[in-house]
Amino acid sequence: MPVLSVCVIVLNEAEKIRRCLDGVLFADEMIVVDAGSSDDTVSVAKQYTDKVYINKFEDFAAQKNFAVSKASGDWILSIDADEVVERELAQEIRSTINGESGKAGYYLNRINYMYGKRLDRYCQPDHKIRLFRKDKGRFVQPVHEYVECDGPTGYLRSPLLHYSISGFAEHLRKADLYTSLEVDMMRRKHGLNAGRCLGGMVLRPPFRFLQDYIYRKGFKEGFTGLIISVGAAFVELLKWSRCFMACVRKKGENRS
Repeated sequence: MPVLSVCVIVLNEAEKIRRCLDGVLFADEMIVVDAGSSDDTVSVAKQYTDKVYINKFEDFAAQKNFAVSKASGDWILSIDADEVVERELAQEIRSTINGESGKAGYYLNRINYMYGKRLDRYCQPDHKIRLFRKDKGRFVQPVHEYVECDGPTGYLRSPLLHYSISGFAEHLRKADLYTSLEVDMMRRKHGLNAGRCLGGMVLRPPFRFLQDYIYRKGFKEGFTGLIISVGAAFVELLKWSRCFMACVRKKGENRS
């Protein structure tokens, strides 16, 4: 029978990790990789598994691939600490991998909760490959990482619950981390150009607001959808502002 390993990367998730791990008790193995938490995340995780590792965070893909490297299972279920597997999804995962369908991986549809509200229309469907054969999949891209599978993929019906952003303070913390990684990724891939960054500061925030509020149907989620869309626009402004300031600093260094 195929062995299923659950991999979770964490940092200061003491308030969320217990609910996450409770949902994956059906798995054969749990791998938890902590990036140096200052709260009780590690001690809580050790109540569920002895396979808890401390690894310095470089980026999301590297951290998740490290977790996968520590797993011994044939199949990997990679979830975040703010995601929950309910019974229906657990049963579907187990029956799917036991059936040996020939797929290299499977997309799960996330149902997102933001600011305390379940979002049934905003950004739906939200499919991500989270279940894959260990020898057929790996995470790529430092931020907004995703799984590349070497082989055909399929879709599971039961949703994965994603308790994303609970409030404004958490939104700001995530924005700080994600935009820092995005700027670094842009620097390595394309280089940073002051003119392009300045244009991004002006054009990208309103475009992102319209994208989230209209195209991604944020307007159908009422006031919460408006707040989310404004927040997305702010993140764009923060990202391109950081790009521009990086260009200014580099120009100053070159002059000195």
